[in-house]
Amino acid sequence: MANLGTATIPVIPSTSINIPRPGAIQSGAVSASDANELTPEAVSPYLNEVNVGDTVYNTSVSPNTVGIVTALNYTGANITSVDTTIAWTSGNSYFIYNSYLAGSMPPASAVEAEILENQGNGQIGIYSASAGVITGVDSNGNTFSYTAVAGATLPFFVSRINTIAGGMTALVGFVNND
Repeated sequence: MANLGTATIPVIPSTSINIPRPGAIQSGAVSASDANELTPEAVSPYLNEVNVGDTVYNTSVSPNTVGIVTALNYTGANITSVDTTIAWTSGNSYFIYNSYLAGSMPPASAVEAEILENQGNGQIGIYSASAGVITGVDSNGNTFSYTAVAGATLPFFVSRINTIAGGMTALVGFVNND
């Protein structure tokens, strides 16, 4: 049996943005309030691994918010800030993840191609620490409403979580990268 959860990601519900690939490519704090522009406090390393379409989390607001990178802003050859679909305030904590976009990252090997095929289909497992109703989109593109049991995983893979019941603790998504 394969290990479950060799790569995990916190899940922020959204009715339009799928759960991104686990493993933040950039994280830190925002240096200034500038509407939807994310400018890191420290730009070393630069944001050069970020792409338009990547997913960005703001974990300093409650509830946490999720958005998409819409533009890359350069100083010389380096990306020093990104425009996003969510608002930022100085000091907000951010995490940027690669989104599941077809062709956004060519596989370096057959093993990576298999992993990307799995992940690209939105095959994310979901762990729920508390009980409640979860709605979303499964890995086949079908909408669902499921009553989760505390401390259990959903019995199917998902692409997106739309809503969770009030009072539920955060969900954790996982993939098997064995």
